[in-house]
Amino acid sequence: MRIERVVERLEKPVWCVEYRDRIIEQPAQPPDPADAAAIVLASPRACRTVLEGLADAAAAGALNRSEHNATVRAATRLLGALQAARLLT
Repeated sequence: MRIERVVERLEKPVWCVEYRDRIIEQPAQPPDPADAAAIVLASPRACRTVLEGLADAAAAGALNRSEHNATVRAATRLLGALQAARLLT
């Protein structure tokens, strides 16, 4: 959010000067992918939310194979690492 001070200039004699503050809302910039990954990996809840969202999208058939090919490879790698570490029952 940014606040700008607006001052109106008048060419005639002025009895008082009025200042108005105008609030300008700026949309938040999306985080850098590396920053977003750091946020997700630092929070088990955020990580779980992302994984559940991907699982729901896959179950609904909403994942485009060509767009999410790298994501599927990463998920396969994660599954293999979990199995190797004996973290899956």
